[in-house]
This record gives sequence, C-alpha cells and structure tokens, in this order.
Amino acid sequence: MARLGGEFAAILLVAVPTANLAGLESDLADLERENLRATSRPTTKTVGAFQGYVPYELLLSGADHHGILHEVADFLASEGINIESLDTEVTNAPVTGVALFSMRAILQSPPTVTFGELRRKLAEVADELGVDIELKFA
Repeated sequence: MARLGGEFAAILLVAVPTANLAGLESDLADLERENLRATSRPTTKTVGAFQGYVPYELLLSGADHHGILHEVADFLASEGINIESLDTEVTNAPVTGVALFSMRAILQSPPTVTFGELRRKLAEVADELGVDIELKFA
C-alpha cells in the first residue's frame, strides 16, 4: 500500500477458486461504483512456483539519487530472484537535510543462488550505487 501522487494505491494477490471468480469480479465492479478503481488479472505462476526458494531480507540505505530501485530490481530479476514485498522511504538527514533513501525487501531466491554469492554480487551493486546493502535470511 502506498500514497502515489496524492492517491492511495494497493496491490493484492488473491487466490480464489475458479467457481468464485465471477463473484470477485462482481465485487470489484461494486468498488468502481464507489469511485474506487480496481483492476484484476490472473497470474501466470502456479501456487508452488517458489517451492524450494530461499527467503531473504534485503535492507538498503544511502543518499537518494535517480535509479537506485531500478538498478537493484534489474539485478534481482537477472538472478531469477522474486521480490515478494518492497517498501521504500525517503527522509531528510537530521543535520544536513540531504535526502536519504531506504528500502526493505523480502526476496525469494532460487536454491541455485548461494547466500555468499548473492551477498558478494549485491556488494558490487551497492558499490556502483554508493549505498549500503545488508542481506540476511528472512
């Protein structure tokens, strides 16, 4: 959930039996009548798509600048790592007022990517971006 451009936004993943799909679509249409925009689409992943994947927590912090989220997400995608949840925040440093970017993400990593290997590669990404990245098991 977030406030984007003064509007509230939320993304939800909902699992419903096929028999209940029409009811869900009807309920979403009711929201439209209440002046709430709601869209839906079926996902392409099966329920067990991430079985055997390893959950990690990624914490990032540093001076805010253009492209941090894009670069990190692009790297994770290139490694086949799923971002399960992601929160970001920009705050001002207490003394200088410099914009500080922070990010917390829960990841699902393929079992073929080792913790040490992922940590090393994320350290390279962090160096390129001039930020700190911490990785730990979730």
